[in-house]
Amino acid sequence: MAADGTHLGAGDWQYRTDAEVVAWQVICTDLTSSHTRECWRGPVWTRLATAAEHDPGRRRIYSADALLPEDLEELLMADWDRHIAPSRGCYDIESAAEAVAAAQQDLTDAVRVAREQGASWEEIGRAAGMTRQSAHERWAKVVAG
Repeated sequence: MAADGTHLGAGDWQYRTDAEVVAWQVICTDLTSSHTRECWRGPVWTRLATAAEHDPGRRRIYSADALLPEDLEELLMADWDRHIAPSRGCYDIESAAEAVAAAQQDLTDAVRVAREQGASWEEIGRAAGMTRQSAHERWAKVVAG
């Protein structure tokens, strides 16, 4: 956020000295593309001049310098944790799906090698836990080409 309160795009972020920092805001960016795209902004946490004014419940916090102590950083990051919670569960699904795809490719490669070494569809089916016909239907076109 600029000093005048306007939101800056990720490419326009500005760095400040400790004394110039008047607030903090957690920003989530999408790093899946070559362009950093902002996808979420948390609430603004105002920096206070004295510890006596410190009121985290109203997102008004005191910190002697711009680098927040761990306990205050955790307060700010709690909003981000809630923001990403739905995608965290999906990460495990994505990771498992990638592992399945890799295992399927490994299996296809192994079938190709077995066929090149003269294994019959019956032998391949038995090794894969399926019938000869199922093995042939699944891999015949893939390993032939």
